[in-house]
Amino acid sequence: MEAQQINFTKYGGIYYTDEVNFTGDDEITVGMLVFTDDVALIGTRINQLSARHVRPDIVIVRGKK
Repeated sequence: MEAQQINFTKYGGIYYTDEVNFTGDDEITVGMLVFTDDVALIGTRINQLSARHVRPDIVIVRGKK
C-alpha cells in the first residue's frame, strides 16, 4: 500500500496489506491495519459495524430473569 497519510477512525474499516510505503499521494481512512501474507486478502477492505445493531439475547442465569 502506498499512501501519503493514514487516518485512523472508529469503525473506519479493516484494511489488509503486507507493506506500507508513505510515498503515494492518497490519504487513507481506516479503523485498523492488518498485516498479512495471504495474497487473496492484500488490498481488500472490510467495513466495520457498531455492536448497537446486533439484537441482544436474554440469558437466564440460575433461574433469574
